[in-house]
Amino acid sequence: MRGELIGVRLEQRVTVITLRREEKLNALSTALEGELLAAVSGDEVRSGRCVVFTGAGKAFSAGADINEFRDAESIAAY
Repeated sequence: MRGELIGVRLEQRVTVITLRREEKLNALSTALEGELLAAVSGDEVRSGRCVVFTGAGKAFSAGADINEFRDAESIAAY
């Protein structure tokens, strides 16, 4: 399975999930989280013996994409 923001590959019995949002240091956006949920629910994860999460580029993940909080109401940010 390959998405725009997540890459998934099965190497022998190891599933490797790669965050691919390098321009934002793999910050977790709503779109990336949606693809990540689909990836961990997919056949590659179920058929593997372990899952390795990695980030493309120079960072694993910068954490939450705080730009998405800018227009959210305060209760929605929790």
